[in-house]
Amino acid sequence: MEEIHLRLSPSLKDSVTDYARSHGMDLSTAIRDLLRRQVRYWRWTKKRESSGPSEDTLRHYGRQGLERDSNATKTQLFHFIARRAGRYVDSATIDRIANELTNNEHPEADD
Repeated sequence: MEEIHLRLSPSLKDSVTDYARSHGMDLSTAIRDLLRRQVRYWRWTKKRESSGPSEDTLRHYGRQGLERDSNATKTQLFHFIARRAGRYVDSATIDRIANELTNNEHPEADD
């Protein structure tokens, strides 16, 4: 195991000390535990970002939105798709899909 030295601000040291006391750990064990939890959370968020819904799934959500409200505007459709897609999704992709679906459904709007 490798040894690492850390400098903590007084307020951060107090927070880690409180964490250690409340969990019955010494200071170094508490720091390792917090670091391990943070790395695990970071990996989880990276995995979630890379495993967002596919473009086909987003299109399906858009078609579902149009089935619910055939007169939905691009903005309404965008919000419907975004709510269904969850947190980790590219808003530019949703915007493009909403634009395509509303233009296909409402061609007279371009006149």
